[in-house]
Amino acid sequence: MESSLAPYAIGMALGFTVGVFGHVIKSRTLIASGIGIIFVVAVLLPLLRVGDPG
Repeated sequence: MESSLAPYAIGMALGFTVGVFGHVIKSRTLIASGIGIIFVVAVLLPLLRVGDPG
């Protein structure tokens, strides 16, 4: 089973970018959004792909 790491890498980079930007402008909403994006990419996305053959 071969899967592409590109969606994970892009999602993680997006989450970290949003989080860092939130820290720079001191926005708790953006910080939480960045953490949420990272959570979705790191935990939920692999769980959703478990049964996916492709």
